[in-house]
Amino acid sequence: MFFTSITFAQSKTLQDTLLASQYFKKADSLLTDRKLDSAIVYFKKALPIYKKENAWERMAGCYNGISESMWRNRKLETSFKNAKKALSILEKYLIRKNQEEAYAYDNIGNYYENISDFDNAMKCYQKALQIQQKILPENRKPFRNCKIL
Repeated sequence: MFFTSITFAQSKTLQDTLLASQYFKKADSLLTDRKLDSAIVYFKKALPIYKKENAWERMAGCYNGISESMWRNRKLETSFKNAKKALSILEKYLIRKNQEEAYAYDNIGNYYENISDFDNAMKCYQKALQIQQKILPENRKPFRNCKIL
């Protein structure tokens, strides 16, 4: 009986994580296709599942995806808040200098650029680039919306 409940719990966790992953992939694809409102819906569907499973990096990825969708929709304040949520999760639960941190700084840079605060935009873009240069192999390009390059 004990092993059955553990197996069932593990199976439920795996199913939930797979569902969240499907939502995330769908959202990312919609973001790439610039179907921004739909992308936000799927990122938001994945968020509570990742939170329940303590999948912090994926949660940050959802907030970053929402942030990018929002700045592309010109909803700048909401974009900024979501990028800050991503950074907050990363600072609290994960090691620094990872892909999601770079993505968050890039999103914040986009926010500042769109409100014509170019000094702060450049600082954020430079942080994003520095992280990218530390974590990516030489032959790999930074993520799709990195402005500094």
